Amino acid sequence: MCDDDGDGEPDATDNCPFQANADQSDLDEDGIGDECDSDVDGDGVADIDQLAEPDEGGCGCATTSPPAAGWLLVGLLGLVRRRRAVRMRVEK
Repeated sequence: MCDDDGDGEPDATDNCPFQANADQSDLDEDGIGDECDSDVDGDGVADIDQLAEPDEGGCGCATTSPPAAGWLLVGLLGLVRRRRAVRMRVEK
């Protein structure tokens, strides 16, 4: 019996053979376990895309803040540049 993910379900019948999911949950009953399924509810929209949709209140506010990641990257790049400039001054 081969069980690559160690969840107790043999790979031959495991609906997600490389990600442990002992309960074998499959909300949309598409044969792909929820742990591996990119569209758990089966509505045709990937779950990652649904995170950025407006909330149900209709205010247009996203439930996540993707721009925050952009600002984090800008901040990190600024820090790297600053450290590089200081290092160049010290080496002179």
